[in-house]
Amino acid sequence: MEDSYRAGGNLKSELGLDSQVVFRTFNGHTTVTVRLLKPPAGDAAKAKEQITEIVNKSFRGKVERVDVVF
Repeated sequence: MEDSYRAGGNLKSELGLDSQVVFRTFNGHTTVTVRLLKPPAGDAAKAKEQITEIVNKSFRGKVERVDVVF
């Protein structure tokens, strides 16, 4: 849970994105879903890349996949 809160705070401080971050771990594989309150401005692919990077830095364990939805 701490990692989710840390990721949400980092997304807000680094990219200015309001989000809800949830994760699911199944058989040792972690999937993180980042739900944005509004679509990001600019290039969506670049935004997903930045979000994925921040999530990977914020979680202590290995993240298998990051899904971004809005």
